[in-house]
Amino acid sequence: MPLKPAARAEHTERTHNTTQTNRPPTPNQLSGYNEHLQAVRDSGDWEEWLAFFLRGVLDVSTKAADTARRILALREKHRGMVTERLGYAAGNGNRVLEHLYERPIVSVADVQRLIGTTYATANNLVARMTDCGILQELTGQARNRVFRYRDYIALFHDDEELESPA
Repeated sequence: MPLKPAARAEHTERTHNTTQTNRPPTPNQLSGYNEHLQAVRDSGDWEEWLAFFLRGVLDVSTKAADTARRILALREKHRGMVTERLGYAAGNGNRVLEHLYERPIVSVADVQRLIGTTYATANNLVARMTDCGILQELTGQARNRVFRYRDYIALFHDDEELESPA
């Protein structure tokens, strides 16, 4: 079913002027939702409701596909960086990198358990990954430090939300 001109303009504006975030709907978006749902209740206007709903599905699926492409590009970039810069530690570095896609916040003790080495070796690897810009230290402390995979987390948030460590 082709979109009506007003709906087409709304869809074009939403898909071309959005940030790549996973935020709850804005009051305007909820307003449209409620208005379309009320039109179904009042006059049985299912076609407009369905068009509105499908525009939402298209918008969300487009953003999800874009985020997936960005994740794959980031993974390849950082795999190359680990292989190029970590030398003999690249194998463990890549194991940590893969783990960061499941748990993007880690401590040195987490890395130690993951790669099965001494604390000093894990600490050295974390330091090298921090120097590469893959990890970012959050606590500002000398002990019990926590690190995040900032670039990966940033794919799901606005930049200003990640500016300063917590």
